[in-house]
Amino acid sequence: SSDIIYVKDRASRMIYCNPEALKLIGMSEKELYGKNDVKFLGAGNGGEEILITDDRIMSSGKGETAEEWVTWHDGSRRLYMSKKEPHFQNGNVIGLIGISR
Repeated sequence: SSDIIYVKDRASRMIYCNPEALKLIGMSEKELYGKNDVKFLGAGNGGEEILITDDRIMSSGKGETAEEWVTWHDGSRRLYMSKKEPHFQNGNVIGLIGISR
């Protein structure tokens, strides 16, 4: 898929993403996994707002569709429509699953 597909743990650290996300981020799985959006995007590039949205979704246990601006390492700035859902295990939120386009 040309969409960005990802799974994050309860602390919003990346634990899975598809090849399209890896290509855009410019990191290997080993480099990316375990980092949150601020860590891999850099401060002030949209990661802070993404973490706020992620926390709200995981705290409420309710999915959302959100517009998210991201500035990539090459300086390009893009607006993404992201659909994010909490990821449950045994009735507890353990992270989130998202698709951004």
